[in-house]
Amino acid sequence: MLARQAQEDNERRREAEFASNEATDADGMVRSDLPGDGAMIRVGDRREHRAKFLRQLGLKVYRVAGQHSFRIPSHVKEVMVQVWGGGGGGGRAAGGRHGDGGGGGYVETILAVEPGDVLVCVVG
Repeated sequence: MLARQAQEDNERRREAEFASNEATDADGMVRSDLPGDGAMIRVGDRREHRAKFLRQLGLKVYRVAGQHSFRIPSHVKEVMVQVWGGGGGGGRAAGGRHGDGGGGGYVETILAVEPGDVLVCVVG
């Protein structure tokens, strides 16, 4: 409970700092809110900058249906895995009764890995 409150307080603080950066810079520049980055970027380029920064850190996103492989680099000992599943559709049964379908799923974990291991992700 305390950890969640601290996380929410930290998020509010970062949002306030971000808003103050936006409000005070007449050139439309803001300081990146990514840890360890600190770059000055145009407000309109934030999404692209964040994606580039995360790719440089090794973020991999698989959205296309099929089987994807990822070889663990030599300096990596653990990886964070986040997986989202789509929700189920609703339907109707005889007599007019119907269901609303499921809400989907989400799983997050940290896996211990060895350099050279291959992780396989199946999408779809």
